[in-house]
Amino acid sequence: MTPGQSYRSSLTNLSRETPLDLDPLIFDASPDRSSDISQPVVIPPSTALWRGSGDRSPRIGIRIREPLLEAHFLAARLAAIAFERHAVPVFLNHVASSGMQGFGFRVEYISGSTEAEREFCEQQIKRFWNLAIIVDAVEIDQLS
Repeated sequence: MTPGQSYRSSLTNLSRETPLDLDPLIFDASPDRSSDISQPVVIPPSTALWRGSGDRSPRIGIRIREPLLEAHFLAARLAAIAFERHAVPVFLNHVASSGMQGFGFRVEYISGSTEAEREFCEQQIKRFWNLAIIVDAVEIDQLS
């Protein structure tokens, strides 16, 4: 399993629901006990990630640490997410130019000469935009 697959699985399986414990139904089943495990329980993906405060759309951060080879692919994927989930992608740009401004996305430049300064800058931007999650751009390429 690649990191992208495990990340996608984690996001799609988030839920506030508690899973049904099947062990008693399977291992403690007696002939007189009626148990129907043939009906699968469908748990919808969690909406907690996509909830904004009030009328505000949720914001998701996309970290760019190296120049993008196919910026148009990333732009298309994030435009679909933004449209479907009414989310606002905010790019945290660690490089001189990501090319995402040309697609109309919000780009925040991360400044600092040391890793600690860049981390501090990124945390300030995360708090300012109230980002629900920050994902590395290279991971989005692995999502399907």
